[in-house]
Amino acid sequence: MESAILDVLHRIQLPDNATRKHAENELAEIVRSNPSQAAVTLIKLSATSSFNVAARQSALLNLKRIVPLFWSAGFESFVGPAINQNAKSLIRDTLINLVTSDKDSKIRNGASYAVVQISAVDFPDEWPDLLDVLYSKMTSLDPIAVLGGLSLLQELFDDLVTEELFFEGGVGNATITECMNLLTNEHAGDKIKTAAANLYKSCLLQLQSPAVTEDPNKKAALEQHFGQIVTLLTVLLQNHILNIHSVTLRTTLYSIAYILNTEFPQKLFPKEAKLALQQETINDVISSSKVYVELVVLENEDKYTENNDPEINTSIALSNLLIEQFQFLGSLGKLQVSNSPVEYFLDSVLASSFVPLELEDNWVEDFNEFVTEETGVSPTYLVRNAVYDYVSELGKTDANYIYQWLVNKLLQFDKSDDWRSKEALLYVLGGLMENENDIKSETPLGDVLNGIASLLQDNEILVRVRVLLTIPDFLKMFEKSLNSSEFGIKSIVESLKIIALDQSSILKTSFLISLLSYNSFLKFESIPIKTQEDLYTLIESLLEEARDDTSPLLAEVLKLVQKIQKTNIRSLRILMQLAQKDPGNIQLVLDIEEALEDLFEDLDLDTYVKFVGSTIEDIKTAIGALGPDYSALLVMLLQTLNIFIYSCPENIPRELFPIYNHIISTVLLNTNDEQVLQVGAEGFTSLINKSSSEYFELEIVLKILEKYFNPEISDSGALFLGSFVVAVLKRFENQIQNVLPNVLSAVTNRLITAKEISTIEDLLSVLCYMIEIDLEHTMEFLQNLEIQKVFNIWFNNFQTLRGEKIEENVHALGKLFSSQVEFNFTVDGDEYFDPNSDIIITRSMKHKQQYQQVSVPFKIIKLLVFELGTQSLTHDQELGESHGHDHDHGDQDDDEVAEDIGEDGWEDLDDIGGDFDKLKSYIDDDDRGHGDSNNELKGYLIQFFKNSASQNIHNFREIYEQLTEEEKLILTNNIV
Repeated sequence: MESAILDVLHRIQLPDNATRKHAENELAEIVRSNPSQAAVTLIKLSATSSFNVAARQSALLNLKRIVPLFWSAGFESFVGPAINQNAKSLIRDTLINLVTSDKDSKIRNGASYAVVQISAVDFPDEWPDLLDVLYSKMTSLDPIAVLGGLSLLQELFDDLVTEELFFEGGVGNATITECMNLLTNEHAGDKIKTAAANLYKSCLLQLQSPAVTEDPNKKAALEQHFGQIVTLLTVLLQNHILNIHSVTLRTTLYSIAYILNTEFPQKLFPKEAKLALQQETINDVISSSKVYVELVVLENEDKYTENNDPEINTSIALSNLLIEQFQFLGSLGKLQVSNSPVEYFLDSVLASSFVPLELEDNWVEDFNEFVTEETGVSPTYLVRNAVYDYVSELGKTDANYIYQWLVNKLLQFDKSDDWRSKEALLYVLGGLMENENDIKSETPLGDVLNGIASLLQDNEILVRVRVLLTIPDFLKMFEKSLNSSEFGIKSIVESLKIIALDQSSILKTSFLISLLSYNSFLKFESIPIKTQEDLYTLIESLLEEARDDTSPLLAEVLKLVQKIQKTNIRSLRILMQLAQKDPGNIQLVLDIEEALEDLFEDLDLDTYVKFVGSTIEDIKTAIGALGPDYSALLVMLLQTLNIFIYSCPENIPRELFPIYNHIISTVLLNTNDEQVLQVGAEGFTSLINKSSSEYFELEIVLKILEKYFNPEISDSGALFLGSFVVAVLKRFENQIQNVLPNVLSAVTNRLITAKEISTIEDLLSVLCYMIEIDLEHTMEFLQNLEIQKVFNIWFNNFQTLRGEKIEENVHALGKLFSSQVEFNFTVDGDEYFDPNSDIIITRSMKHKQQYQQVSVPFKIIKLLVFELGTQSLTHDQELGESHGHDHDHGDQDDDEVAEDIGEDGWEDLDDIGGDFDKLKSYIDDDDRGHGDSNNELKGYLIQFFKNSASQNIHNFREIYEQLTEEEKLILTNNIV
């Protein structure tokens, strides 16, 4: 069999698809004929070092493919027959040997994958000694054995080791012990210690479990271990050697120190140890940053790290080291850096913030990349980002010290200084401006501002870029001391003049980003109108090359610029150009929608017609060219039309209606795409709500409506069907009486079959509307359908309602109850619960649960009491926020508070309890108010319950007696 499999493995690697496919089928037949022998042959071939690596890899790969099929029934894809036990034992042993002894890393990695795969079903029952074997390999100090074992243990921890195994199975203690042994062994190399440190970090995640902190024995053991690991860190981090494996080791150690300081109780980490580690970290930053500048920033030849490991990128390794160092230092925020020899450290902080040569080239060549980085959406976390976050979180003393140090350095700059130092200083200053502590400037603020502005004359473009970003942050920071609004407007005007002379795209984008900062402290309405034209021109100049995150930036800036003068039509034109650039960009779509809504807000009708008229024909042409099938642009344009329609200050003018109607109805009649149907229904509903009924062809309206009743249209496509139907019922009330039963029947069927909560909520709007306008006939109509199902759907979804839907449903339920309609059916109450049952109810079983049956009036009262409680809670929270209430009486004890309340004449409500007569007596006292005028819905509910109780509607007394004590308390607290 060995020769046959070798031949097949050779042909599997050939480039010809037909040959490879035929060989794969042959191998499958061989395996099916004798899985055990085939598996043994494959593992032996993979372990034969005389074969070429490709053949051995292929053998391992195919072994991994057959394991799920023939190893054991523990795999979901098992087909059998199972590989026999002798073969399994041989395979497991061979795989461990490959992981811990083979010289080729590809073979070790492949074998490691197979071990994890098999251990998922065999460990611990069939493979009880797996971890012990790996621990024994780690004691040899043979690099391959130790690294292979550590790597495999890391994978097993990620995929296999549960909390129970970690604590009760002894795995955690054994693994931590082995890791500590390696970390303290002076004969173990840094590469081995790095792997041990990474495995130890996985153990730390388990030690954060409540299983440790809630168990006295485990807690004591953790405290003892904490002292050991902190001491070890202070020893290991004294080594600042720049060997690449020392760099990766220290990177992991700093990340461990960060976890120890942030994820465990502070009392475990002695302040003396923190101070020692802080000083070591500062010294390490000083030495590491110098090499970082040489190798990463300036890309000079590597004469430092002796990196001969092809798996480690020197630039990434050095960057990660500094990032971890600053993150750890940031976690020590209460310790004062200014107690250290700070000058050298702060020079290193600036050096760590230098713009690397690669980024410099990328940003200058493509401003879009700069925008991505500067707006905070870049997936790459740079060393300078870590520095920025570090200074933004400094304590007050350090923040003030570093601010003044930066200012002094700023005012000493001259033309001979390196541009990277200037840019980095401004960047770090920007981070300080994010600091929440109060910073006092020893230097006059005008001098500082002039010092920053003077760098606008620098020859380096990135320095000028950073100046534009820094000025508004500085004005915002010292807003209380400066006339920041006046300075800000002058700064915007002067910046535009500089940009007009420069015409650099990256300078333009930095200025646009800065406008977002200006918006935090000045009103754009106060900016000169002429400036608006300059800003539009600037934005237009970037449109053609804008992509990715720049397009949303332009839309966001447009929202600000159009505030200067809202009647300027240029904003609309630019927005429409932006919309067609990248309609699949969700953030761009949201920003454009917000900008359009802001633009159309409070326009008079003449200006509205002018705005829409300038672009509607272009939209019509574009949609006609796109056709009715889904495209991101079609959806975007339909959303734009909807904004146009519902933003009209009056009813849609006659001259615009035919265009709106033609565009939307044509799309809806011809599309079957659910997203187009969803957006189109929203727009058509707005059109019906904002237009005269005489403009429409009712036949077309009903034809479109009928389409949404088709069961083939998904819930998502019919998301706004309820609102659509209500709009039709309101607008065409007199014209549709003959088809109304069919419409309501179709709505009912759609409601009964709907699964999506949002669709159900929208369909319930139809029921609420019909109850409001014609309760009697609506109930008669529903009696002929599945009224019990409809009401159960309504009641079961009531508590998930949001926004305006809550109010319309509350009013409908209130009217239904108050009408004293007789209900000849029951609805679902609480689920039956058997306290003696050991059965766990799963989600699928929950659908089949039996419910107690209750009367409709009882269910309505339960739901409205729930809503009253919710409204009261919301109201109390709002009061607490506005008046600073925190339900705390300071130093007064409870008895004193209760006594004071009694003296002020407040009644003790506890004695009302479940006594309906006493509750009713309070209701009958008309002189009482309830102080809820600020919440109309709450006021409505209180009045509803007062009326229901005083008139005993639907035998309210009996319903009240069946309420829970908590529900009675809600009524008492709100009515009395």
